[in-house]
Amino acid sequence: MPTRLMISLAIAALTLAACSGKGVDPNALVTAAPTAVPTATTTTITARYQGALLYNQPIELHANSGTDAAPQAGTLIATVNTDPNTLPTGGQARFSALNPIATYCWVYHYTTPAPVQNVTAQVCTSNWASGFTLGS
Repeated sequence: MPTRLMISLAIAALTLAACSGKGVDPNALVTAAPTAVPTATTTTITARYQGALLYNQPIELHANSGTDAAPQAGTLIATVNTDPNTLPTGGQARFSALNPIATYCWVYHYTTPAPVQNVTAQVCTSNWASGFTLGS
C-alpha cells in the first residue's frame, strides 16, 4: 500500500475516533424557532350586503376598545369608500399604515333600497392581513 494512502487512512481514522467521543448532550438547551412576526401593514376589505358588492360604500376603521378576546369598535381612525362598480376592484376598500399586530374593527352602515332599512356590519379582528369580506 503506498505511503500516502496509509497516511490518509490514518488521518481519517484519527478524525473519526475524535468525533465518536462526542455524544449528544442530554442537558443541551433547545429553543424553539421564533414565531413569525406579522409584517403586513395594508389590507383590502370587500363590502357586501346579501351577496351583492357595495359600491362607493363608506367603510370605517376603528381602534379596538375592547380586549383581544372581546374586541369592539372604539375610536374612529379613518373612513375609506369602496371602489365604484366601474373598476375591476369594485366594492373594495384598501386600508394602509396599519400596525401588524393590532386588532382593528371595520364597520359599515348601509341603507337598503325598498323597503328602506338601516343595516350595520362589523368585523373586529387581528387576522386582517389577507383581507376579508365585511357583510354577507
